[in-house]
Amino acid sequence: MKALTAPASQPSFLGALRNVASGLYQATAKFATYAAANPTATTTIGSRYGSNPNSTIAGIQRVSLNWTAENACKNSPIAAAYIKQRINYCSSTIKYIPATGDTGLDAAITEYLHGYDGTGGVFSTMGVDCSMQDAFSRTADLECPMRGDSGLIFWRDDAGNLRLIEFSSDQLGEIYNFTMERYCQLKRDSNGNLYETYGDRNDVLYQSGRYFRGADCVAYKIYQRTNAFYANPFIYDARDVIYFRDPSSIRGMRGVSTFATALLHIEKGETLFQTGMDAALRQSKTAMIVMNQNGSPDEGTYETDMFPDGSVKYRERIGDGPQVEYFFNGDSATFASPDSPGPELIQGVETSDERVCIALGLPYAFLISPRDVGGAPSRLEVEKATREYGRIQNTIHKPKFRRVVNITLLDAVRKGIFPPHPYLLRGRVMLPVSPTVDAGYSNDENITNLRAGLECPQDLVAETNRDWKQIVQAKQQAAVDVAIAVEEGNRELIRLGYKPTITNLDIAQLSDNPQQSAAAENLIEGKSATGVETKAA
Repeated sequence: MKALTAPASQPSFLGALRNVASGLYQATAKFATYAAANPTATTTIGSRYGSNPNSTIAGIQRVSLNWTAENACKNSPIAAAYIKQRINYCSSTIKYIPATGDTGLDAAITEYLHGYDGTGGVFSTMGVDCSMQDAFSRTADLECPMRGDSGLIFWRDDAGNLRLIEFSSDQLGEIYNFTMERYCQLKRDSNGNLYETYGDRNDVLYQSGRYFRGADCVAYKIYQRTNAFYANPFIYDARDVIYFRDPSSIRGMRGVSTFATALLHIEKGETLFQTGMDAALRQSKTAMIVMNQNGSPDEGTYETDMFPDGSVKYRERIGDGPQVEYFFNGDSATFASPDSPGPELIQGVETSDERVCIALGLPYAFLISPRDVGGAPSRLEVEKATREYGRIQNTIHKPKFRRVVNITLLDAVRKGIFPPHPYLLRGRVMLPVSPTVDAGYSNDENITNLRAGLECPQDLVAETNRDWKQIVQAKQQAAVDVAIAVEEGNRELIRLGYKPTITNLDIAQLSDNPQQSAAAENLIEGKSATGVETKAA
């Protein structure tokens, strides 16, 4: 009896499409990788760099770029310098200054967020085993430029406190398999968590880890990353996610590293430099090379090699010192000259470094060395760097940090810590001071312009990324403290039987104007500001 066999199953449309996508992935993968990830001698530059024929290759390129950029940040001094400089000038001392109009409430908000001395408050423990500033700095100035985009997830711990979880570009969406965009629905389960489903109203578009409804991103699919794989994706509501991305990145392509254009030159420059240094190291440890037709292997040397033609090579080493090499295939001796790396190689390395700086948007004189520029050019270079950091601060740091502050303060209102004040969220995000060539020269120039009426105090304060109202409040408090110290000091002199001669000039000099100082001295001596004798009432 003939056995019954099941009819061959017909592949579904989605299954066939998945197979086509898988085959396309395999066929195009070799054209999308970068030299640092998979170096080949036959791949042309045009197929490795800058190609974007379709979304499949573009997605593979993005992933390859992520790993190559991470390798550069770990091993390239220039990439590491860019990251550290960006942290120093963009987020190292980021702070929020409230301006609600109520000085008492402002002080309470500052202490609640940053603590009494700036190192405490809710921000000090808001990250995962770190402060909010640390998590924010790594996300904005390490992961974002290195991988192209990154983000923070708002999460509540068991005590109901707001915390921030960091995620990088490789955790957002699928990374190892190509996934076509699709329309679907987002619903919530009994616990309020989002999940993806399909029905009659597929109104959400899934695209590379993000769910869009029209022009708005409404949710993010983020994977957990382990040492070996990515798993357990979770869909987060967009209101719980702060997404970081440089607006100057390639339009329509998510997660393109800031180092994309610089990677080729980083690799070439590092290779040139290491080649020159290896040559210099070899030459510095070789005193001479001796050639002779006679000789035999010596068992007492560190290394003794006999070649097929009968020639013998052995080395005599001195610990951490010179090395003499003997080659028994000729009658000559030459001294090794430590002439590497030569000027041509150094110039090649510097040229490569300059192209890296151009690609990163920062001048060579600012990021690496200003020794080849003069006074005016150096100021121009610093001005370029200031402009670039200002762009990064205003498009990435300020709006994202402002959202962290707003959510934290509104959560404090919900807990009853602060009243629902109409101007509770009014304030400014203060960033690190912009770079300058000569702080003393800049200060003298600012004072001159201020006295000449060419600038106002608000302009000068804004140049240092500070808030004018904060300066006024600080000066007001300083004046109050000085006045109190003067009165208490004079009261103590009277108690001891002495004249009350302490003035604010003895406590603190609050002005650089000599006329004010002279007027103050006249008042001490019982004269008016013009020097006329006065009598106490």
